[in-house]
Amino acid sequence: MAKVRLTADVEPELRRQVKIAAASSDTSVSQWVEDAIRRELDGGALYENGITWPAPGAKPRGSMNPIKLRGGGLMSDAVLEDRGER
Repeated sequence: MAKVRLTADVEPELRRQVKIAAASSDTSVSQWVEDAIRRELDGGALYENGITWPAPGAKPRGSMNPIKLRGGGLMSDAVLEDRGER
């Protein structure tokens, strides 16, 4: 997919922080900003090598037909409970 340029005006301190964050993750500023935008648009997910991964501790998004257990509870609730996140 072709890329297009996106320009944003930011304060010098924010630019400095972005450059430090990109350097510390051994990536370009452009790639770091693109990843940050993808994470924000995906609700905190991490976009890497064409794959979107959920952010650590992210809760599953709702579904029109969530999987229900025999007892009537939701599968997503059972998974979170098993992980100790509830």
